Amino acid sequence: MAARMRILKDMLPPMTEDQACALARRILEVHRFEPSIADVLAHWRDMERRRRQQEGAIYLDETPRISNAERKRRAGELRRVRTALGQRRSVPGLVVSEGLTAFARSFFPHMSEELIERNKMEIANCRADREREDRCASPYVTMMELDETGCVTLYMAKRPREEDAHAEDPALFEVCR
Repeated sequence: MAARMRILKDMLPPMTEDQACALARRILEVHRFEPSIADVLAHWRDMERRRRQQEGAIYLDETPRISNAERKRRAGELRRVRTALGQRRSVPGLVVSEGLTAFARSFFPHMSEELIERNKMEIANCRADREREDRCASPYVTMMELDETGCVTLYMAKRPREEDAHAEDPALFEVCR
């Protein structure tokens, strides 16, 4: 009996006193003799499933309903944004953070807001890669290049060594394409 209690204690999640009383009541109603561990766990899972269903029903009742006209308007807006981004056009209303703008301008000081917005994904990827490379002390670093059409491309370069940091050479990075 003690071994079963220890096993049940390990298998059941922590529960409140009310939950334990409800589980005990339920087991006593169904089983005349001592239930197996599998029976106790099955009852607990069933109680939890019903509790989640009831909470889900309460949550669904609180969810605001959207009219069909509003749903169609939102779907059309999403299609327009997706099409514009696919054609690499800027989308008015998409906000570019100040941090992302500052990061882009650290590479290209005279880059316009429109170009930053249009190349937002590449700039954000470069920024995330740079942060990861700095954390890992990677010997390589992600760089950005702006072509004549206004598209940003990413490439990897070797990170300069400490002794090269004070060199007069303006081409510190060795490109690894």
